[in-house]
Amino acid sequence: MQAKTRSGQSNREQGEVALLEFSLRIRQLIQYKNITDIYNADQTGINFGYIPKQTIDRLGAKTVWIGCSGHEEDLMTAMILGDVKGTKYPLFLVLKSKA
Repeated sequence: MQAKTRSGQSNREQGEVALLEFSLRIRQLIQYKNITDIYNADQTGINFGYIPKQTIDRLGAKTVWIGCSGHEEDLMTAMILGDVKGTKYPLFLVLKSKA
């Protein structure tokens, strides 16, 4: 079974027109709602707490295993925030937890 798909790409002029329309719409909304504070946030994933499973030691050295939490490959999200005035706010981290 096969499904037909359709994809396309707008040309540069169409993209510029769409950008201008969107920009105008946002500016009108800002004036209409009297918005003075505009923020921009971004996020990125960060690995943390990675404990390697191999070590380099002299021949014959004894291995001592230490119990750990089992979260060697967990991720956290770093959030970056700034505003329209150029203020950069402190980085904050978002961690997953069981609800």
